[in-house]
Amino acid sequence: MSGTYFSNSFLLFKFTFVITANSHITKNLILMKVKTIFPLLLLLTNVMILPAQQVVETQKTMSFGSRPCFRIVFPDATTSLLEEQWKGWALKNHSAKLKKKGGELYATGLKSKANEEYAVYSTIEKTTDGAALNVWFDLGASFLNSRDNPSQAKEVNKALQQFYYDIRRSTHDVSIEEEEKKLKAMEEKNKMMEKNATLLQKSIDDYKAKIKKAEDDLAKLSREQENGLIQIENQRKMIEEAKLRKTNVESERH
Repeated sequence: MSGTYFSNSFLLFKFTFVITANSHITKNLILMKVKTIFPLLLLLTNVMILPAQQVVETQKTMSFGSRPCFRIVFPDATTSLLEEQWKGWALKNHSAKLKKKGGELYATGLKSKANEEYAVYSTIEKTTDGAALNVWFDLGASFLNSRDNPSQAKEVNKALQQFYYDIRRSTHDVSIEEEEKKLKAMEEKNKMMEKNATLLQKSIDDYKAKIKKAEDDLAKLSREQENGLIQIENQRKMIEEAKLRKTNVESERH
């Protein structure tokens, strides 16, 4: 009996130890998973709150063939608006008076801050929901790109990103102007309807006044007609009496 007791006690201790050990292992596994998942969640959160980059570096075909370029897509923008503001932006930021040839806007013989010569080439195209701008910077030996010219490319990228915001604001200005035109047309239409309503109300009031006068005249005429009938009846009686007196002339007493 004593051996059985110790045997059972040993099994109970062993079972308890296994459960405790497994609990520690489980806790460690959970802790490891949390430590792994938390940085991933933090990374995803940071990625989600980063502002969207509209300037994309890619390869596009231009007059010299396929070259590295910066491409920006502008939703809801028209090609005419984009071209007008791109010319102004190029003049302001690069002192570039863009010329146009074969659908390509370009300016050569430009000077950088370091007094290095470069040229700008660009094309504007219509997209399904707006317009897009492709820009090439010809540095002479190569075309500007992040791999070969990281600092210059970063600066250009930042400037073009600001240009994107300028176009978006202008696009909204155009949209606001169109909506204001619609509002003005609605207000003018409503003003015209109000004027017509006033004229119609005046006509109704005039008609009501005429109807009221006609009703008054009709009532007056009705009263006069009634009095006339009474007078006619009285006149008939007078005639009958006169005829009766005529018949009784011989019996008159003086």
